[in-house]
Amino acid sequence: MSRHISEVRTEDTILDLLRIQGWRTERVPKGFLIRQNEYKNFPGLSGVFRGKSKTGAGDAYPDFLLVNPKSLLPLLVIEAKAKLDDLDKALDEAIWYATACQSAGHSTIAAGVAGQERESIGIKIARLVDGCWKTIAYNGHPISWIPTPKDVENLTAIPGLLDLLPIVPSTDVLAEKADLINRILREAAIKDEYRPAFVGAMMLALWHSKGNIRKDPNYVVGDINDACQKAFATAGKSELGKILRLPDANQKLASTAWEILATLEKLNVVTAVFDHDYLGQLYETFFRYTGGNTIGQYFTVAQTGSIGEAFVQTEPCGVNDDCLILLPKKGKALSDAMLFMAAAVIRLEKWRFSYGRKLTPSRISEYRFDISPPLKAWATDRAAQWKVITEQSLLPYLTEETGLSE
Repeated sequence: MSRHISEVRTEDTILDLLRIQGWRTERVPKGFLIRQNEYKNFPGLSGVFRGKSKTGAGDAYPDFLLVNPKSLLPLLVIEAKAKLDDLDKALDEAIWYATACQSAGHSTIAAGVAGQERESIGIKIARLVDGCWKTIAYNGHPISWIPTPKDVENLTAIPGLLDLLPIVPSTDVLAEKADLINRILREAAIKDEYRPAFVGAMMLALWHSKGNIRKDPNYVVGDINDACQKAFATAGKSELGKILRLPDANQKLASTAWEILATLEKLNVVTAVFDHDYLGQLYETFFRYTGGNTIGQYFTVAQTGSIGEAFVQTEPCGVNDDCLILLPKKGKALSDAMLFMAAAVIRLEKWRFSYGRKLTPSRISEYRFDISPPLKAWATDRAAQWKVITEQSLLPYLTEETGLSE
């Protein structure tokens, strides 16, 4: 494989990493992104990199420049390298370009990304503090993810800030990645009911091994099983290691497991080496979207009484024959916002089922509705707000010892 093709693949990975972290990767002004010499189309940026080439007196061409879409102020510079061994070189080049931004009066973060998904991807992030470029860390360990837009905002606004917390990606991102993993496991003939356990085994293996799982088909399944066994032995649960295992004989899974591992790595699973809470949050959220019917995702619709009243059910509940139970299609996943919008549409259309026109599965399946990006964004924001309101409303009833007040 040529170095050019390899580096292009690394750049594709960077785009995915940016999307996972909440960056809009469309070109400015729709998104944050400017590539290589595209900055010359913007007068306010053209002078920043003039004469700043790494190798001579020419102009600079950063691989990725993330800017504020409105003000065009530089926020983050990313350099890509095909080989993991060149990670430090990638960071040094990003620092070179970020220094040019600093000289023009723009506080800018530098990021180096190197490697291939089929092997390993390395990430290093740095910012300028008191005249020196220093690595961004989490609990004393260099972070292995690209900062979110909010992280970059904090880093550029708070002098001396060098510590960042990992953030569980949005439910939309998790749903998308779970859909990918579901497809891979389905093509490997893994039954629906086993998929969450297999994903859990891979997450545990990455966590316990600190990411040291070989992705070669000859070793990957054995490495995952060995890491899980060691993790359970460390926890005094060796018997579980004999149960939570990937099938050694499944060659299709062995040949595609690297893609699942790469996806989990991009979701910062390895970061959980330093934070059990993060691993728990990630799995709890991700679990909902993994499996044949996307476990935990459904809503109910009344067939009698208050016909057409639809409610999203976020916890297990009892439902009688007077209610329909609606699930996402097999192997698919929906964000919370999409579920609430679907339920709202059904409520708005309930007038169709008055005067003896019974609400049936076949009739309700005829619903077709399009979700515009602004509406989806609004619903996502509302769902997040309601989650905060619900959690805050419970605070007066909680105690530190029991979790519930007397």
